[in-house]
Amino acid sequence: MASNLKVTELDFFQIKENFKTYLKAQQEKGKFTDYDFDGSGMSVLLDILAYNTHYNAVNANMAMNEVFLDSAERRNNVVSLAKMLSYVPRSRTAATSSLELLVNAPSGDPVTLTLDRGTRFSTTIDDKSYVFVTLESQTITPKDETVTDELTGITTTTQNVYRFPEVKIYEGEIRNIQYTVDSFDDGLYFEVPDENVDITTLLVKVKQNSTSSKTEVFTLAVDFTSVNSTTPAYFLQEGIDGRYEVYFGDGTIGKTLQGGNVVILEWLSTNGVDANGASVFTLSDDIQGNTNVDVSTLNKSVGGADREDVSSIKFNAPLSYLSQNRCVTAEDYKAAIVNNYGDVETVTVWGGEE
Repeated sequence: MASNLKVTELDFFQIKENFKTYLKAQQEKGKFTDYDFDGSGMSVLLDILAYNTHYNAVNANMAMNEVFLDSAERRNNVVSLAKMLSYVPRSRTAATSSLELLVNAPSGDPVTLTLDRGTRFSTTIDDKSYVFVTLESQTITPKDETVTDELTGITTTTQNVYRFPEVKIYEGEIRNIQYTVDSFDDGLYFEVPDENVDITTLLVKVKQNSTSSKTEVFTLAVDFTSVNSTTPAYFLQEGIDGRYEVYFGDGTIGKTLQGGNVVILEWLSTNGVDANGASVFTLSDDIQGNTNVDVSTLNKSVGGADREDVSSIKFNAPLSYLSQNRCVTAEDYKAAIVNNYGDVETVTVWGGEE
């Protein structure tokens, strides 16, 4: 009778034993009471049935596990569930350092000196070379500098000194890609084709068409209450292949794109945590034609981190959702620290009531 068949077992061998018990109990349709199941061809058929049942049970169990954030194991499923909590996993983070540059240019010529975005510096860590770049341009004018010798007390003045007092550099290489918007395709997603991207350095620009020279800069939408139909904002998510995707508004929340628009993505591709600890840098390019530059390191490179792993996403996504971009409770502060400083290993927070 069907009531003799147990359906709660998941172990292969126990499933097979249940099949035997079921067959032995069938008095009306066959004489299996004294049948030798292990010593006959019936054993192979029972193995197939047990395997198929076990296989289906495992698949069903795994599929159900992937539906919930706590039990999901596959990264794309965890990321998808975190997206419903408005959480975007952290990417790799570039190591950063600060330099002071003294450019030995002819006195008073030029009138101003510009350090361009993308100017490269090189360093070596454990016999491996790394490239650091500037992400912002700086312009200075020459100034007179007065120095007093501590021993002799003699004061000397140097005229027209070209000095960049603090230049922030980031490890990695600047890369870019362009996409042309198809007017017949709804729900466009523009992929950043680089798994080593530092998404915090992403620059998104849009041109009216391929022949236009004017670009409009779009910023990442964080506070949706301040985004209207004309706000040049973009949205970000991690795709199913682990690469980040940029998408734009629908004309109600965020400015929408038109067919023929050109989307330009520019980002920093970085080695992450491997570039931490660099202390000596040399200029690889030139500064407005000048290569005679004294480079002083203000601090070693720090802050490099790998992209967020699955366990971290599962832990931080609910906390980020609960905090709702506010800092009131201790857990709110913990979520804010983790979201903004991806290289931290541990965070301990406490409130006044503690």
